[in-house]
Amino acid sequence: MTLMIHRLASAGSEGAPLPKSEQGFPRQREKLVSFAVAMVACVAVIMLEPALFSLERGSHFNWVTLHTLSIVDHSRLASGFVGYSCKLGEIAGDGAITFNYDYFNRYSVLFPVAGNLFLDLFRESTQLYLLATKQLMNLIYVLTVWLMYLSLRTMRFSLLTSILSVFSVGASPLWLHYRPMFHFDQPGLLGYVVCIYSYAAFIWQPEARASRGRPLAFLLLSVSGCLFGRSFISVLFLAAVSIFQQFKGTSVRLRLVCWLTTLLGGAMVGAAALYAGIVESILNGEAGNPVAGLVQSSVFQSSLRRLGLLAAVWPDAQKPKLEWSSLVSHLVEWLANLIPAWPVFLLMFLCIILLVGGLLGRLSGSTSVFTARDLSGKLSARGAELSTLIELTAG
Repeated sequence: MTLMIHRLASAGSEGAPLPKSEQGFPRQREKLVSFAVAMVACVAVIMLEPALFSLERGSHFNWVTLHTLSIVDHSRLASGFVGYSCKLGEIAGDGAITFNYDYFNRYSVLFPVAGNLFLDLFRESTQLYLLATKQLMNLIYVLTVWLMYLSLRTMRFSLLTSILSVFSVGASPLWLHYRPMFHFDQPGLLGYVVCIYSYAAFIWQPEARASRGRPLAFLLLSVSGCLFGRSFISVLFLAAVSIFQQFKGTSVRLRLVCWLTTLLGGAMVGAAALYAGIVESILNGEAGNPVAGLVQSSVFQSSLRRLGLLAAVWPDAQKPKLEWSSLVSHLVEWLANLIPAWPVFLLMFLCIILLVGGLLGRLSGSTSVFTARDLSGKLSARGAELSTLIELTAG
């Protein structure tokens, strides 16, 4: 005991601040570890993607990919940069042809136009074109996961917790199924994560709130995330942030910035949907009655169906079946797809190790086998010893 007290006193007397090079070494090591893990994960995602486009993954995978590619391919100046999935021609009796455009992009034109410019580079080869669609989705997936990790680290979670959390979410079977599928939901998720990161980096930290430039950066980055995203989920997140800051009692300037960010984000999403609906009504020859054309447009009807309003017009093949048994089974299946398999197997493996260790300890009568009771006993002994040391040093 005397020797331990002497060591504590010696450590206290030598408690001079360490050089800056030694203080920053753990932080640099964490950065190197996180960078190495990120590089390995990125290379694995990109390099392990099959070069061939599989047509045997199911009708939903193929239909969504081709449907989205058609919308992106038609996101050009002739349609006001608002893409559509198909163009149907109807021949009248006099030989005149009337075209009807169906299912337009109902959100911001940023991703379709940028994706179209990128994919135009690979149109000479069908195989390279389809591979480029999957690799573009892989890049968005990697960027989303990286921003999730940065958000956790910015909110001061440990390196191990951040890495395990990100890999647990990124390894979800449902997300991995949709990862190479070319669709609009993945850039929408990226826009949502951009809003989360902007909150963590520019609003959540006390030193960030004290800076005058950080709230402006939060506004610009969050509005960009809403404009790049796909739905009102980002806007609802910003509204939750604004309400939280309102009840938290932060400065008036910060609360005004949060509410202004929410309003601008909502206005951007709403304006993009309204613009798409107007373009659809004009292309389908409804310019004479713009209100009726806007209500009957696929953009407006899609919003009504997703909101569950009675005014929505459902195709016969897509009418929802309001059966509680079907709802519960689909909900259970959806939750099961969200949970990665490897954490469950890891917990089962650890439980088996503890169980086998406890059985071996009882059979052999040896105290050297690790059990949970031994761990709690050792922690209690260490706690009592530390309390005694504190009392002696205080005296």
